[in-house]
Amino acid sequence: MERFNLHGKCALVTGAGTGLGRGMATALLQAGARVALAGRRVEKLAQAIEDLDPELRERAVPIELDITCSASIGRAINIIEDSIGRIDILVNNAGNAYSGTVLESDHDLWSKQFETNVFGLAEVSRQVGRHMIASEVAGSIINIGSILGIRSNIGSAAYCASKSAVIGLTRTMALEFAKKNIRVNAILPGVFKTELVDWMEDEAMLDNVRSRVPTGKIGHADDLAGPIILLASDAGRHMTGAIIPVDGGHLSASL
Repeated sequence: MERFNLHGKCALVTGAGTGLGRGMATALLQAGARVALAGRRVEKLAQAIEDLDPELRERAVPIELDITCSASIGRAINIIEDSIGRIDILVNNAGNAYSGTVLESDHDLWSKQFETNVFGLAEVSRQVGRHMIASEVAGSIINIGSILGIRSNIGSAAYCASKSAVIGLTRTMALEFAKKNIRVNAILPGVFKTELVDWMEDEAMLDNVRSRVPTGKIGHADDLAGPIILLASDAGRHMTGAIIPVDGGHLSASL
């Protein structure tokens, strides 16, 4: 359908070298957008682009970006605008996950967790948002949270807290940006197979997770293609402040 078409649009995806970010960047390219794949590991970005079909590859650019550094964000935005155009779509995907209970974890762990998952996300949104407003772009900002922003998990205290903050930040940004013609929504993935989760190689643990997910399935990167295109495109033009779980029904699982 035409309303899902992203031709003429430019997107920035943070943390796009691997996993969910790489998958969402590919989905945006397939929908017709020009996409800046951004992250700290330039070699991963280059490989992600090299693996694309030739037709998609010509609309993709690798951008070195450290979202914890304000200057790095500013440089990246300028490079993107000079090379592929003004940013219409921002996907805040970059994040990390540190383990530790409240009693076991320390201030340093919590600082590192929030520096990327919350402070970095906010700074990218602030800088890109200002450019969208100045350019009078009808923009879409999509924050990637987690169902652990709503549910809880022993040993993931700082991570759960940071993802709860992403949900609150998304709703506040949606209110503040609404009159600026910028929509802000969040996707909350459930358990997805990515390199961020090292226990994914343990089949017994995977079976245990599957037993608690109503569909009995672990998510894969391409399972986010539909939601990301919906929120990025005119098909989602009346959606802002939405918090969308993509989890095989995990949040709705019976107690």
